[in-house]
Amino acid sequence: MPTPFSGGCACGAIRYDCAVEPILALNCHCRDCQRASGSAYASVVVVPTPALTLRKGQPKYHAVKADNGHTSRRGFCVECGSPVLVKVDESPELMIIQAASLD
Repeated sequence: MPTPFSGGCACGAIRYDCAVEPILALNCHCRDCQRASGSAYASVVVVPTPALTLRKGQPKYHAVKADNGHTSRRGFCVECGSPVLVKVDESPELMIIQAASLD
């Protein structure tokens, strides 16, 4: 993946830039990601939180407690509903980017 990279929601109300290569890219198969994506998995990339800059707009976050007890906060656009970011309370140093939001 070229760096820096950028992305955002479908309608353009949220835009972000990331200055570093992702730490990890994966297809998460947890039940919460299955529910959120409507599929067998959610494709995501993980980056250090300080490397991600929200250039335009702010996602609205919905908190969900997973079966393992961790709390995930799924960020989406209030205008178009696109999933954009995920924060995990137990790992504030990491930001999860929904791969579908990448440019």
